Formats: sequence, structure tokens, C-alpha cells
Amino acid sequence: MTSHLLLLLTVLSVCSASNPPQMCLKMSPCGADCFTTCDNPCQCDLTRRGHLSFSFYGGLCRDTGFCELPPPTLQQCVERTGVSLSQCPSMVSEEEAVSRFTEFNYRVDVRSDEEWEAGHSNMSLHAPGLAVNPAVNYQHLWDQLAGAKEDSNILVYCRGGNRALSAALKLLRYGFSNVHSLHSGGFSALAGRIAAHSQQLTPDSQPSKAACYIAGGSNSLCPRPLPISHIHSRRAFKNRAENMQLVDVQSNKKTKSSVLNKAVRVPNKTRSIKKFLKTLRKQKTLVLYSVEGDAAFSAAKRFIKLGWSGEIYFVDNGGYKELQQMGF
Repeated sequence: MTSHLLLLLTVLSVCSASNPPQMCLKMSPCGADCFTTCDNPCQCDLTRRGHLSFSFYGGLCRDTGFCELPPPTLQQCVERTGVSLSQCPSMVSEEEAVSRFTEFNYRVDVRSDEEWEAGHSNMSLHAPGLAVNPAVNYQHLWDQLAGAKEDSNILVYCRGGNRALSAALKLLRYGFSNVHSLHSGGFSALAGRIAAHSQQLTPDSQPSKAACYIAGGSNSLCPRPLPISHIHSRRAFKNRAENMQLVDVQSNKKTKSSVLNKAVRVPNKTRSIKKFLKTLRKQKTLVLYSVEGDAAFSAAKRFIKLGWSGEIYFVDNGGYKELQQMGF
């Protein structure tokens, strides 16, 4: 995240306040307070140092400090009225979020702890308070996003839409460029629609991948998702899946050289798969991969239905190529 580092170095060069909080430095050239007041709390000598550009933040450079323009409202961002495209994140409807839920690199839930405990997606990152007190709450999210690219595809949601927009605007200021905000409905409605869609599938196709992203391992028919975006190194991969056995579910037409080191290829026939599963120790964690993820997800569900009762993951939004780059 090079630009994040450059931003921090710039902040340190223009701000003279003594030891401002590290998370505040990520908020603006002078710290978090400069976004809410014009009394120059960080004592940045903007005029003496010359013409500093704060256009990325949509703010104004004044003698007294850095002043934020009024944030766009939910209605303005949805209708694109009275605001420029650069002022708003990409606004996502509930219908679009249902169809694309598993495609996002990260799903960020900014509801309160109480709302989260009442029901949440196991594949979402929880950042309560990010919308209202970002300097305090960003550290936890930052730790979860460690290694994330600036153009990572991020969906932010809450209960109704306003907190999601506020948090999404904060992420844009942190340097993320591909931020989406759910503007209609919220998690409960979204989860309900995903569950309803999953139940409409044929018995052989149930549950859907999106339903498994929400249920995680709590649904006995769901393999655990392992999106490439959540894994940044071979060590991080192994920390998530201890004692793992990589299983290649790519087409057998591919050459043996395409199989990752120490991975095994799954046979095609059902009878052969049953024998194959018996040869694997039950205490092993199976991690299935293909090229993108759909084939791995389908194969993992098939393993479960054929009697596999141990831990089982499927690599999603990537696969063979990305794992190979990690050194497998």
C-alpha cells in the first residue's frame, strides 16, 4: 500500500503537533480533528509551506487549517444530484448486492456490536463505529485488511444505508478507490434474500455460495470460503487451515505439471471419490482449489454429501495461479 505510506510521510512533514495518534494521521494531512474543525488543532503551517493540494479529500485549504466540505447525503449519492461522481462511493442496490455478494474482495459490516451479535455474515469484517468515530475504529479494520490492495473491491453495509455511506466515504479518504455502499435495505434484508434464493435452487445445487459466505461453517452443508483476498502469504494461508491437504479439482485434461506441489488431484467418478476420501486422514483439513472458485465450491459440497465430515475449505476468487505465486 505505497500511497498509504507516502500519505503518512507527507503528514509527518507538514504537521507540527506532538505525537498525534497514528490512526488520526490516516484521516487527513493534519489528523482526524482537521476534518471536523477549522481551528487548526494540528497547527499545520499551510500557508508558509506553499500550495498543498488536498483535492483528494474534497476539502479547502485555508489559513486556519484544513476544512472538509459538507459530506454528500445518501439521497445525493443515490440520485447523483448536487454532487460530483468523485464525492460518492459506488452505490449498490440490495438486488445487486445479492448477485455480487461473493465477488467483493471484502464485505465490511459497520453495524453496532449488538446488531452484529443478532446476526452477521461469517465472511464479513466487523468495523462498528467506523461511520461515526473512524479514528478509533479504523485500527481494528486496518488489522483485518492488512495486505489489501488500494483497488480492492469493498462492499460496506449497515442496517439502512446512512452509516454505510459515511463509512464508505471514510475508506475513500484512507486511499481505497473501489468502495461500494449498500444504499437500500441492510444486512437482515440482504441475508433474507440470499437465503430465499438458495432455497429456490435444486436440491443438488443447495446451498448457494452466497449462503455459505453468510453461514460459514455453521451450516453442515457449507464448505468454508477461503477468498484469495483474505490470504496474503503462504504463512497466512496455513494459519487459516492447519494440517491442510490441498486438493486440485481442475479438469483432468490438464497436465500433471499444473498441480501444485503436495496437492492431490480428485478423481472424476463418484465411487473413486469415496475411496479417495477414505484414504485421507479425517484429522486433515481439505482445501479445494481450481482456477477461480466455482468448481472448487461445487466439489467441496459434493465431498460433504459423500460423507466427508472434517474441515473443508474452497479457495474462491482465484485458485491455482494465485496459490502458485505464494510458493505452493
